[in-house]
Amino acid sequence: MQLKDHEKAAIIIIALESEEEGLGSSLLKELPREKIGKIADAMRSFGNVSRELANDVLQEFLDSFDNQSNFLNSDHSTTLSILRNALGPDNQLVKDIESDSSHRLRILEDFEDGALYELIKNENDQMIVLVLAHLSAIRSARIMKLFSSERRVGLVVRIAKLGEVDLETIDIVADFLEAGFRAQKAKVSITNKGANYVAEVLSNMGSESATNLLEQIETTNPDLADEISKHLFNFEHVCRLDHDALADLARKVDIKSWAVALKGEKQATLSKILEAMSERNAVILSEEIAILGRIRKTEQELVRSKIIAIVREKIESGEYKDPNSEEAWV
Repeated sequence: MQLKDHEKAAIIIIALESEEEGLGSSLLKELPREKIGKIADAMRSFGNVSRELANDVLQEFLDSFDNQSNFLNSDHSTTLSILRNALGPDNQLVKDIESDSSHRLRILEDFEDGALYELIKNENDQMIVLVLAHLSAIRSARIMKLFSSERRVGLVVRIAKLGEVDLETIDIVADFLEAGFRAQKAKVSITNKGANYVAEVLSNMGSESATNLLEQIETTNPDLADEISKHLFNFEHVCRLDHDALADLARKVDIKSWAVALKGEKQATLSKILEAMSERNAVILSEEIAILGRIRKTEQELVRSKIIAIVREKIESGEYKDPNSEEAWV
């Protein structure tokens, strides 16, 4: 549908008013009287306006500012800043546009882990951190394992201290990734990550790698190591869940996976898991562990990481109580 300028203005005003009462009307009052009549007629004719249409019109508005640099000398970041100040940073329309602004970084999904590592390994730490921070914790952990242990320490410290990144920097990172993707011909929103994110990365690296890396961090930055430790979540924490949570988890994880995850564990830990199961499943699990031969450490870490992922999701949703929580009980 081809919209006229006064119809686009009507949609913007409707969208603003739906987000905050009085916002659209205050803008309308600032317009010339001869324009208000046309806009009002358009508003009456529209009826319901979809959010998708409103976002398209607002995006066109942003693009029009970007393309008129000799008129306002404004960039996309400045224009978006104006909207944030007008609507507030938590406004859904602003969030939608911000999300769309960083869509170029979706190219990360097209890189294989090895190809992405080859692309960034010789870059400065700041560029590497910006790339890793846009990945999931699990994928970031896989790629970080490819760096030397000394390099990992510096990267972890930088990620933990990483603050908000402006759109101009995101564009620089995106340009770098797009150029690298074209050269390799391979197939393959920043916020403050902090110690909590780093702990999640370490949790997905396996207990041995995480412990070694944390010990190295402690030698250079003990305060950061302590903060990461508070958020670190491993298989030991899974076994410290309360009985109800463990009983629910026992039903969600199959017996064979439990057998692999618990192979070589202390009897006290094993007993706690068995007590959370039905009598029949507890017997089956005990038999599975007894007949299970030698397994690779990497295989056990993979199974445990899947169990940990389930627990973290349940904790975040409030279904399980975090065993790391320092909340006081009376």
